[in-house]
Amino acid sequence: MISRYRGLWRIEDCFRLTKSNLKVRPIFHFTPKRIRGHVALCFMSLVALKKVTEEVQSEAPGTSPAKIVREVNQMGYSLIEDTKTKKQYRLPAQLTDLGRAIHTALGLVRLTKPQRV
Repeated sequence: MISRYRGLWRIEDCFRLTKSNLKVRPIFHFTPKRIRGHVALCFMSLVALKKVTEEVQSEAPGTSPAKIVREVNQMGYSLIEDTKTKKQYRLPAQLTDLGRAIHTALGLVRLTKPQRV
């Protein structure tokens, strides 16, 4: 029983992740199908975040899930338009060291020059 109690921190950690990092809040669904769907979606989000955290920590040890979520939310592109041709291009934002670690850990390829939209 004591070992089970000591393992509760993992469950509490998961609830903390879903409430804070994933911003999961109570949703009032009234049909069993929607309730199951909502719980399944929350669970899949949690599993995905845990997996990404494990992968990123191999490149950047000690990185918290909250830091990863913040960093991913800050990654982005600027949309620019050529005034003569009216063609639009995506210009990647600069990455921080953590951003590069996330890309490396997940095997993502980051654009280094503008790409036509």
